[in-house]
Amino acid sequence: MNQILNRAVLFLIFAVIAYNALAFGGVRLIDQVLSMVMTGLALGLFAVRSFTSKRWVSAGGMPGLLIFAFFIYACARHTFADTEYASRRELIEVALGVALFYLTVNCVEKPVEWRCLIGGLLVVATAAALYASYQYFARSEHVWTSIRPDQYRGRGSGTFVNPNHLAGFLELVLPLGVVLAASSRLSWPKRIVAAYCVLAIIAGIVVTFSRGGWLAAASGLGMISIWMTLAQRRKFGWMIAILLGVAIFCGLVSSTFIMRQRISIAVKEFEGDQVSTRRLIWQSAWEVWGTNPWWGVGADQFQYQYFAYRDPWLQTNPVRVHNDYLNTLCDYGLAGFGLAFIAVVGLFVSAFCGLGRAWRARAMNLRDDGDAANLVAGAAAGALTLAIHSFLDFNLHIRANLLLGALVCGLICVGVRKPLETRTGKQSGFDLPPGFRRWLGGVLAAALALGFIWQLRFAVPEVLALRQFAAAEWGSREAQEALQHAARIEPANPVTLMKLGDYYRQRSMLGEGDYEKLGKEAIDWYERAMAQTPFSPHPPMNLGMCLDFLGRHDEARGFFERMIKLDPNGNRAMAMMGWHYFQIEDYARSREWIQRSLESRHPIDTVALNYDSLLRSRGH
Repeated sequence: MNQILNRAVLFLIFAVIAYNALAFGGVRLIDQVLSMVMTGLALGLFAVRSFTSKRWVSAGGMPGLLIFAFFIYACARHTFADTEYASRRELIEVALGVALFYLTVNCVEKPVEWRCLIGGLLVVATAAALYASYQYFARSEHVWTSIRPDQYRGRGSGTFVNPNHLAGFLELVLPLGVVLAASSRLSWPKRIVAAYCVLAIIAGIVVTFSRGGWLAAASGLGMISIWMTLAQRRKFGWMIAILLGVAIFCGLVSSTFIMRQRISIAVKEFEGDQVSTRRLIWQSAWEVWGTNPWWGVGADQFQYQYFAYRDPWLQTNPVRVHNDYLNTLCDYGLAGFGLAFIAVVGLFVSAFCGLGRAWRARAMNLRDDGDAANLVAGAAAGALTLAIHSFLDFNLHIRANLLLGALVCGLICVGVRKPLETRTGKQSGFDLPPGFRRWLGGVLAAALALGFIWQLRFAVPEVLALRQFAAAEWGSREAQEALQHAARIEPANPVTLMKLGDYYRQRSMLGEGDYEKLGKEAIDWYERAMAQTPFSPHPPMNLGMCLDFLGRHDEARGFFERMIKLDPNGNRAMAMMGWHYFQIEDYARSREWIQRSLESRHPIDTVALNYDSLLRSRGH
């Protein structure tokens, strides 16, 4: 019975990662809901196993305890977040990653289990890589039935929207695939298939044209190559195979025009000849972090506080920092960043200590578990790729990559722990009574599962209401009712509140029915949105537009001034300030603000362009 429960948990671990990888990386709300369902079910089964069996329950050593401490800190920091909804969604992501880490540590017990798990992930990664290769060679811009943004044209993204995130997923699986191909317990046909999958994954990484992905994959492949070359008895054969793989990788990378173009851009950005978008985002993030260096601004709050610190050249909202280290520093401050950083360092130290023990055992001709050592090497190489790529992107905020990263970190603990338990007959870590460990692990797993269930009470109906809104025509009665239903279920979602405000504002400005009543209804929804997102310039901007339309110009001015204070370098904010003065026929001040918007470096705002023409027609 316990073995059935354990295998069921392992299947759910694989299922939640595979689903998110195949569903655009897991970036939608419905994907988070389904992930909570699968992870909550896995936690429930693990709790039953803990209460009914005598198997050990492990915290994952000191790194595992630090990860749990970070989760507790994230929960505490959430209570002080300015935008509660965004912080709660991010806290759920942290909980999913923590849950998968502990489930991996405690449920992967036999070599056949981790080989099956890695084999399944290898199949998923190969499918995504082949799909990316098809997109590149067929010049397809579709991901399933959706069309990708134009900025990713000519690059393969597989089942992800962003090619960089596909590279992040593939680079995590790549070293594990090498480990599977090297496993002495597999038959030669299976090992050959695994080797072909590794080559397909390398090709998939190449066609993403992700510079960070190339660097990270090369580093991970180099680390596992060094271990395999030094640790395997047939060194010459492994060296030839690895050198061949590296040669193929370098040849594919250096043979394309897009690759040369992207490397040229990187060189120009480094030398300062071209504006680096990432560098501008990092500068803004550094200033945001400076507002609360010890505790951070809160989980997922950067996207709202960014407006006050952005460079005039960068007019889009990046949402993420494009550097997971700096993003963590912004969100959780030095306290949270310190916990996470020490946990990661502890994992690498554990991995290298485990590899050192295996190396010494082989040098002394002692019996050692070669597969466990290879597992540690492959998982550590995968973790290294994620650590390197995180300097240039936000893979930890893509659910598929976050969960796969948690699995890889869990496999490090499994590979390090198992040889020690085999030789000593005792579990590594703190010497707590086994019964207490089991009950504590079961209680914590059940509590986290109940937390997911509690969130699903609101998330499931919200998803259904928003899907109903998406299916309805904008401005229709059905769309209005669906949005209002979603707002009743989740009154803290600022996006829903803003959409309702836009719905009533547009109807009011079109003069439908009682336009004053519709305008006041829009103002009410914008005020609710402003209460939920006090640092966003959009609610006061749209609220000011409603007040101007209703003739309440003095009130409107206060909200437009608040908008400028929150977004002093925004082209649209300056243009809307000019729009406000145009409504009250103060054309001189309107020209001043419109001109400031037009003189901003990048890009020209359409509102400013239109009102520039109107002002010229009036002699201003």
